[in-house]
Amino acid sequence: MQQPTDQKGKEGSKVVFNCEARGKKKITYQWLKDKLRLPEQTNSSLVFDSVKPRDFGCYSCEVRCSDGQNKSEPVKLLSRVAELDVLPREGMRFKYLTEVFQDNLQILESVAKRLQTKVPDAGGWKQVAHKYGMAEETRDSLEGSQERGESVIGYLKTAHPQLTVYEFCKYLKDIKRNDIIIALSDHFFSVAN
Repeated sequence: MQQPTDQKGKEGSKVVFNCEARGKKKITYQWLKDKLRLPEQTNSSLVFDSVKPRDFGCYSCEVRCSDGQNKSEPVKLLSRVAELDVLPREGMRFKYLTEVFQDNLQILESVAKRLQTKVPDAGGWKQVAHKYGMAEETRDSLEGSQERGESVIGYLKTAHPQLTVYEFCKYLKDIKRNDIIIALSDHFFSVAN
C-alpha cells in the first residue's frame, strides 16, 4: 500500500519512513539499513526523533505475510530502497575532507591505513583513486608501495579540495567501507563562517 520514500532532514530534526501492507493474513515488518537488519525496528514506521549524521544511508522494509499458524512458509517482500540524507542544522555547514586531515593528523593516518588494508568484499585505495580520477599510471605505480593510502589522500587533498566528508562517506558506503565511515563520522559538519 505504501513504500518508503527518500528523505532529507537537518541534523536534530524528526524523520519518518513509512511502509504499509495489507492482506488477509498476519503482516510483520522488519526495517533494514544498508541491507542490515535494525534490531527492534518492527513497526510499519521507522522514526528518528532527532536524526544524527551517522543515520544517513539506504533504508528498506521487509514485509512478511503469514497465516499466523505456521502452516506454510510466509510470503516475504522487500520494499523499495529509500535514501536518508542528513543535512547540517542552522549555523553549520558540510565540512571538507581537507579540513579534517589538516586539523587532525591522527584521523589522516587512520583513514590512510584503513584505505590500504584489504577488507573482504569491499573496496579500498584503488577504488577511491579510480573514482576520484587519479591517473591509471599513478595508481599502477602505487601497487607495491607501503604508502598507498597516504598517496591517495594526498591526491584527494590536491585534486578535490572541495570534497566534503559527507560525500566521501556516501561513496565509502557504496564500496562497503563502514570502518572508514566510522572514523570520519564525527566530522561531517562544521560551524558556518
